[in-house]
Amino acid sequence: MTAEHQRIAFEFTVTFGGLEELFEDLRERFQDPDFDTVTIRIGGEAFALSEENCTHTFTLRHGERLLIEDVPHDVSFVVREREREGFVSSVESAEGNIVKEQTAEVEFVNKYDDEADLYEYPEHDLSINKVVAGGTVPASTVFRFEVRSVVANQTAALIRFTTDPASVTDGVFLVTGIQANQIGRANNQPTILNLRADDTAVIRDLPTGSYTVREVPETGFTQSYTRGPGTNQGASRTPTASGETAPFTLDRNIRLVFTNTIVPQTGPSPSPSPSPSPSPSPSPSPIPSPSPSPSPSPAPDPGRPGSGIPKTGDSNQLTPWIGVTGFSLLGLGISLAAGRKIKVKDDYAPKYWDKR
Repeated sequence: MTAEHQRIAFEFTVTFGGLEELFEDLRERFQDPDFDTVTIRIGGEAFALSEENCTHTFTLRHGERLLIEDVPHDVSFVVREREREGFVSSVESAEGNIVKEQTAEVEFVNKYDDEADLYEYPEHDLSINKVVAGGTVPASTVFRFEVRSVVANQTAALIRFTTDPASVTDGVFLVTGIQANQIGRANNQPTILNLRADDTAVIRDLPTGSYTVREVPETGFTQSYTRGPGTNQGASRTPTASGETAPFTLDRNIRLVFTNTIVPQTGPSPSPSPSPSPSPSPSPSPIPSPSPSPSPSPAPDPGRPGSGIPKTGDSNQLTPWIGVTGFSLLGLGISLAAGRKIKVKDDYAPKYWDKR
């Protein structure tokens, strides 16, 4: 028997009968026409037993037992174990009556079928490892993951998690290797895993099937992942734009390594310094035109009037110008003999189930 076998949860139902006669007797005894419920204890928890609520479902692993207390005598019971692929049970169902001051016991022994196909083993572990490359990030940096179970590669249902073994029920899977506060919810959706750099989460006992894992994209990183059994990871792969892996079949223990590579930050290129403008050449000062020399007065012409008034010359001026993952969980064909005892007691003698 392997440790993986010991973690398998076998499902049982117990159904109580003879309740119509019980409540008729109680109503007459206590003169109460509304007497229709008695409280018993199943596994330490109160259970309101009535004609409408007379069946309870529970699970037992190797070595576990369940105690049912305070069951009224003369009540009948039937205990059935749900068939589990790969295992043969010594008892399909057990039934009896609660007798005053006597204890009823039921023992179930499951043997692993050596002839079963190892890759049809119903439960496997999925490990998710977070790696940051190309630098370091603050210790408080969180990377968010979602695991989905894919049906016929068309629809996917988010998987729910817990870190408390006592909280494992149908559809809820145990996660080890992380703290309880690293499991949370987003927008009232099923639970997600919050992993920091170098964290590893191991999800226990996922049923054989098709799955995808999504890492919520974060700015400043490029994403890649590898997938394989154990350290045999194979080639690097690129997730979708939403951070999701391609669907893969969980038919053995699988390890996924998600790597976020820090994108180097690049600043703007510096602008070139402007070339200095040449200083303008000074404009030449205008050269003043020489004053005209006075023309010599002609000799008076006694025959021409006004001939004695002299003529003046014109002045000239110059104008200057400037121009950014294993090995197979079922690699060993080892038989499992797991016994479970189920005891029922009335209000005088306890009843319990013992799984060993």
